[in-house]
Amino acid sequence: MATSRTGTASHKHWRTQILNRDRTQGITHCPLCNTPLDYTTSRQPNSADPDHIIPHAKGGNNPLTNGGNICRRCHQRTGP
Repeated sequence: MATSRTGTASHKHWRTQILNRDRTQGITHCPLCNTPLDYTTSRQPNSADPDHIIPHAKGGNNPLTNGGNICRRCHQRTGP
Protein backbone atom coordinates (compact mmCIF):
# COMPACT_ATOMS: atom_id res chain seq x y z
CA MET A 1 0.00 0.00 0.00
CA ALA A 2 1.40 3.41 -1.01
CA THR A 3 1.85 6.23 1.49
CA SER A 4 0.32 9.58 0.62
CA ARG A 5 2.69 12.53 0.32
CA THR A 6 1.18 14.07 3.47
CA GLY A 7 1.86 10.86 5.39
CA THR A 8 5.62 11.00 4.85
CA ALA A 9 8.04 11.88 7.61
CA SER A 10 9.39 14.85 5.63
CA HIS A 11 5.90 16.36 5.23
CA LYS A 12 5.07 15.83 8.90
CA HIS A 13 8.36 17.49 9.88
CA TRP A 14 7.63 20.45 7.54
CA ARG A 15 4.11 20.75 8.99
CA THR A 16 5.42 20.84 12.57
CA GLN A 17 8.05 23.44 11.67
CA ILE A 18 5.45 25.72 10.02
CA LEU A 19 3.09 25.42 13.00
CA ASN A 20 5.89 26.20 15.49
CA ARG A 21 7.31 29.07 13.42
CA ASP A 22 4.00 30.89 13.01
CA ARG A 23 2.92 30.30 16.60
CA THR A 24 6.25 31.68 17.84
CA GLN A 25 5.95 34.69 15.51
CA GLY A 26 2.53 35.48 16.92
CA ILE A 27 0.44 34.72 13.83
CA THR A 28 -2.96 34.64 15.52
CA HIS A 29 -5.47 34.96 12.67
CA CYS A 30 -6.07 33.30 9.31
CA PRO A 31 -4.72 35.64 6.61
CA LEU A 32 -7.62 34.69 4.31
CA CYS A 33 -10.70 35.09 6.55
CA ASN A 34 -9.32 36.63 9.78
CA THR A 35 -10.58 33.77 11.97
CA PRO A 36 -8.56 33.37 15.20
CA LEU A 37 -6.24 30.37 14.76
CA ASP A 38 -6.24 27.57 17.32
CA TYR A 39 -2.77 25.98 17.53
CA THR A 40 -3.70 23.51 20.28
CA THR A 41 -6.74 21.68 18.87
CA SER A 42 -6.61 19.91 15.54
CA ARG A 43 -9.38 19.11 13.06
CA GLN A 44 -11.59 22.02 14.05
CA PRO A 45 -12.71 24.72 11.56
CA ASN A 46 -10.42 27.29 13.20
CA SER A 47 -7.41 24.95 13.73
CA ALA A 48 -4.13 26.26 12.33
CA ASP A 49 -3.41 24.21 9.23
CA PRO A 50 -0.12 24.55 7.34
CA ASP A 51 -0.58 25.24 3.65
CA HIS A 52 1.85 25.38 0.75
CA ILE A 53 2.02 28.78 -0.94
CA ILE A 54 3.02 27.06 -4.17
CA PRO A 55 1.29 23.66 -4.17
CA HIS A 56 3.15 20.47 -5.01
CA ALA A 57 0.91 20.10 -8.07
CA LYS A 58 2.41 23.35 -9.40
CA GLY A 59 6.03 22.52 -8.58
CA GLY A 60 6.18 23.62 -4.95
CA ASN A 61 8.24 21.80 -2.38
CA ASN A 62 8.82 21.87 1.38
CA PRO A 63 11.11 24.75 2.35
CA LEU A 64 9.79 26.84 5.23
CA THR A 65 9.46 29.80 2.86
CA ASN A 66 6.79 27.87 0.95
CA GLY A 67 4.43 27.49 3.88
CA GLY A 68 2.07 29.38 6.10
CA ASN A 69 -0.85 28.66 8.39
CA ILE A 70 -4.45 29.25 7.47
CA CYS A 71 -7.55 28.01 9.23
CA ARG A 72 -8.67 24.49 8.44
CA ARG A 73 -11.90 25.75 6.88
CA CYS A 74 -9.99 27.91 4.34
CA HIS A 75 -7.52 25.08 3.72
CA GLN A 76 -10.33 22.69 2.86
CA ARG A 77 -11.83 25.28 0.50
CA THR A 78 -8.56 25.62 -1.44
CA GLY A 79 -8.66 21.95 -2.34
CA PRO A 80 -5.82 19.53 -3.00
